[in-house]
Amino acid sequence: MFVMNKLMTVALCVLVLVSLGNVSAEAIELNPSNFDKIVKDSSKNVFVKFYAPWCGHCNNMKPEWDKLAEAYPVSGKTIIASLNADEFKTIAANSNVYGYPTLIYYPKNNKTGVHYDGERSISAFKKFMADNTK
Repeated sequence: MFVMNKLMTVALCVLVLVSLGNVSAEAIELNPSNFDKIVKDSSKNVFVKFYAPWCGHCNNMKPEWDKLAEAYPVSGKTIIASLNADEFKTIAANSNVYGYPTLIYYPKNNKTGVHYDGERSISAFKKFMADNTK
């Protein structure tokens, strides 16, 4: 009985570790109640993907965007976020979003934002943020 309990405990630990290995970070989902608080925070750099759920290009870039979010923990100085611009049209219009996806970087020293129009890769995103952070 003791050996069986030990084996069950080991199996459970292995299952938990395997499950944790598959956990991936996702970008913070913005909405009208948190958009200004997060984006306008002068102590944070914020990179926002404005998307529509039906947009193929938006869906294709989601894995790279999630990798970027994973590289920047929420507790850090840079936040990776997403906003469903199809649902929250007023925020999108006020942010000069006219197509999907639209990527805007809001460094802490420029809360009007800088539009991104480059390659959709984590390395290109990181370079853009570094080039636009002073």
